[in-house]
Amino acid sequence: MPVRPTMESLIGEVRDEIGDKAGESQTFTDEQIQRALDRTLDGVTVEAAVDSDFDLWVACADLCDSWAVRLKDDVDFNDGSRGFKDSQKSASLRVQADRFRSRSGRGVGVGSLTSSDFNA
Repeated sequence: MPVRPTMESLIGEVRDEIGDKAGESQTFTDEQIQRALDRTLDGVTVEAAVDSDFDLWVACADLCDSWAVRLKDDVDFNDGSRGFKDSQKSASLRVQADRFRSRSGRGVGVGSLTSSDFNA
Protein backbone atom coordinates (compact mmCIF):
# COMPACT_ATOMS: atom_id res chain seq x y z
CA MET A 1 0.00 0.00 0.00
CA PRO A 2 1.50 3.36 -0.95
CA VAL A 3 2.00 5.97 1.73
CA ARG A 4 -0.94 8.30 2.04
CA PRO A 5 0.16 11.95 1.63
CA THR A 6 -1.65 12.82 4.87
CA MET A 7 0.72 10.48 6.76
CA GLU A 8 4.02 12.07 5.76
CA SER A 9 4.31 14.36 8.79
CA LEU A 10 3.41 11.57 11.25
CA ILE A 11 5.90 9.23 9.60
CA GLY A 12 8.56 11.92 9.99
CA GLU A 13 7.69 12.32 13.67
CA VAL A 14 7.96 8.56 14.24
CA ARG A 15 11.32 8.47 12.46
CA ASP A 16 12.59 11.32 14.66
CA GLU A 17 11.39 9.66 17.86
CA ILE A 18 12.85 6.21 17.15
CA GLY A 19 16.04 7.51 15.54
CA ASP A 20 15.44 5.90 12.15
CA LYS A 21 16.45 8.60 9.69
CA ALA A 22 15.09 8.22 6.16
CA GLY A 23 17.66 7.20 3.61
CA GLU A 24 19.84 4.29 2.58
CA SER A 25 20.46 3.06 6.11
CA GLN A 26 16.86 3.36 7.36
CA THR A 27 15.51 0.35 9.20
CA PHE A 28 11.83 0.80 8.29
CA THR A 29 10.17 1.86 5.09
CA ASP A 30 7.55 4.60 5.18
CA GLU A 31 4.93 1.95 4.41
CA GLN A 32 5.96 -0.08 7.45
CA ILE A 33 5.71 2.97 9.69
CA GLN A 34 2.32 3.82 8.20
CA ARG A 35 1.07 0.28 8.97
CA ALA A 36 2.30 0.58 12.56
CA LEU A 37 0.43 3.89 12.90
CA ASP A 38 -2.70 2.45 11.28
CA ARG A 39 -2.75 -0.32 13.88
CA THR A 40 -3.13 2.27 16.61
CA LEU A 41 -6.49 3.49 15.35
CA ASP A 42 -9.24 2.58 17.75
CA GLY A 43 -12.70 2.67 16.24
CA VAL A 44 -11.73 5.04 13.42
CA THR A 45 -11.32 4.04 9.81
CA VAL A 46 -8.07 4.86 8.05
CA GLU A 47 -9.96 7.02 5.57
CA ALA A 48 -11.60 9.13 8.29
CA ALA A 49 -8.58 9.37 10.60
CA VAL A 50 -6.84 12.63 11.44
CA ASP A 51 -3.41 12.98 13.07
CA SER A 52 -4.83 13.05 16.59
CA ASP A 53 -6.56 9.67 16.07
CA PHE A 54 -3.22 7.86 15.80
CA ASP A 55 -1.24 6.90 18.89
CA LEU A 56 2.28 7.95 17.93
CA TRP A 57 3.75 6.48 21.11
CA VAL A 58 2.29 3.00 20.63
CA ALA A 59 3.51 2.97 17.02
CA CYS A 60 6.99 4.01 18.16
CA ALA A 61 7.00 1.31 20.84
CA ASP A 62 5.88 -1.40 18.44
CA LEU A 63 8.53 -0.40 15.91
CA CYS A 64 11.26 -0.37 18.58
CA ASP A 65 10.20 -3.86 19.64
CA SER A 66 10.39 -5.04 16.05
CA TRP A 67 13.79 -3.42 15.60
CA ALA A 68 15.04 -5.10 18.78
CA VAL A 69 13.95 -8.49 17.44
CA ARG A 70 15.92 -7.86 14.27
CA LEU A 71 19.03 -7.16 16.34
CA LYS A 72 18.64 -9.96 18.86
CA ASP A 73 21.34 -12.08 17.27
CA ASP A 74 23.91 -9.29 17.13
CA VAL A 75 26.92 -10.09 19.26
CA ASP A 76 29.65 -8.17 21.00
CA PHE A 77 33.08 -8.38 19.47
CA ASN A 78 36.54 -6.98 19.89
CA ASP A 79 38.89 -6.18 17.04
CA GLY A 80 41.95 -5.95 19.26
CA SER A 81 42.03 -2.37 20.43
CA ARG A 82 38.32 -1.58 20.21
CA GLY A 83 35.26 -3.31 21.59
CA PHE A 84 31.84 -3.21 20.02
CA LYS A 85 28.69 -3.85 22.04
CA ASP A 86 26.10 -4.58 19.38
CA SER A 87 24.04 -6.77 21.71
CA GLN A 88 23.23 -3.71 23.80
CA LYS A 89 21.29 -2.11 20.94
CA SER A 90 18.49 -4.66 21.26
CA ALA A 91 18.18 -4.18 25.02
CA SER A 92 18.25 -0.40 24.61
CA LEU A 93 15.44 -0.53 22.05
CA ARG A 94 13.31 -2.61 24.44
CA VAL A 95 13.81 -0.02 27.17
CA GLN A 96 12.89 2.73 24.73
CA ALA A 97 9.75 0.82 23.70
CA ASP A 98 8.67 0.70 27.34
CA ARG A 99 9.24 4.46 27.66
CA PHE A 100 7.14 5.12 24.57
CA ARG A 101 4.32 2.94 25.93
CA SER A 102 4.37 4.85 29.20
CA ARG A 103 3.76 8.07 27.23
CA SER A 104 0.70 6.59 25.56
CA GLY A 105 -2.71 6.81 27.11
CA ARG A 106 -3.22 3.17 26.13
CA GLY A 107 -0.03 1.71 27.55
CA VAL A 108 0.07 -1.28 25.21
CA GLY A 109 0.07 -1.84 21.48
CA VAL A 110 -3.29 -2.20 19.81
CA GLY A 111 -2.26 -4.50 17.00
CA SER A 112 0.15 -7.37 16.76
CA LEU A 113 3.15 -6.96 14.56
CA THR A 114 4.39 -9.94 12.61
CA SER A 115 7.62 -10.43 10.76
CA SER A 116 5.77 -10.14 7.44
CA ASP A 117 4.77 -6.59 8.40
CA PHE A 118 8.41 -5.55 8.24
CA ASN A 119 9.84 -7.66 5.46
CA ALA A 120 9.96 -5.53 2.37
